[in-house]
Amino acid sequence: MKKITTLLLVLLTLSIFTTNIYAQEETDATESTEEIIATSGITVSPPTIEISQGDLGKKYTIEITNNTESAVTFTASEEYVQRNDQKQTEIIEREDSNMLDFIEEPFSVAPGETYPFTVRVKLSVASTDGIYPAIAFTESGDESDLNISSQIMTVFLVQNFDGEASVDTNIELGSSMVTSSKVTISGDILNDGSKYYRPTGTIKVLKGETVLYEKQLTTQIEGLLFPNESVDYEIEWENDENPFTAFGTYTVEVSISPTPFSATQIARIQYIYIPIELIGAVIGGIVVLVGIGFGITKLKKKKQK
Repeated sequence: MKKITTLLLVLLTLSIFTTNIYAQEETDATESTEEIIATSGITVSPPTIEISQGDLGKKYTIEITNNTESAVTFTASEEYVQRNDQKQTEIIEREDSNMLDFIEEPFSVAPGETYPFTVRVKLSVASTDGIYPAIAFTESGDESDLNISSQIMTVFLVQNFDGEASVDTNIELGSSMVTSSKVTISGDILNDGSKYYRPTGTIKVLKGETVLYEKQLTTQIEGLLFPNESVDYEIEWENDENPFTAFGTYTVEVSISPTPFSATQIARIQYIYIPIELIGAVIGGIVVLVGIGFGITKLKKKKQK
């Protein structure tokens, strides 16, 4: 009986203190989703255009649509933007504003019409470090009463050509993972490099070499991840193995790839699962053994009398 009690205590102690995490690198997984920015009945599409080194010198068409009942005249200008700590785009001042070619003369858009505005990215564009050129459209003239209070723009996300795509990730498990069949797996993905990218990822749960669960994280981490920014993920996995065979060590593995051509970051965390049903059975067995032992002792005392 003492051996069984000791075994139970050892198992509980191990389950608390054997959790560990480590990471390693392997070699392993980009199109912008076009959205529309609208201000006071005016739409601009696309809001962002991703520019790689091979895109320098190319021409792009931005569509400005007038959904109002009046003609609107716009003037285009080159601005520079960056992302602030709240992950919002803000205009900054920059003296060497000369990355984009476009017609600077005002143009009018009739009601219900779409105007194609052409922009060429210059061959001389240099790598940027979190600062991006943009074409801003500002209402001009006196014929419109829309009173557009802010500029509408398309941002050219010029990649940092000389930078590196790098990713870091971590995993956390809910506090009930030792005895509960439902495990909450959460963590974050950090862009610790100097390039923006669209991360892809997979999460697995293994027991030994057997994969019990596998899920793509793409739906939770979709979208561009900029340098020094992170994105969170969280899933809940339920262990549906038989409680009396489920006891053992489990491994949670998260694999994240910033790009198809960069190293994959793999993080793993291990934990010991002791089903509550198994604990109940062991405790019940101990109670039975104690009862039997107590009964035998009492019977011996009666015989001695």
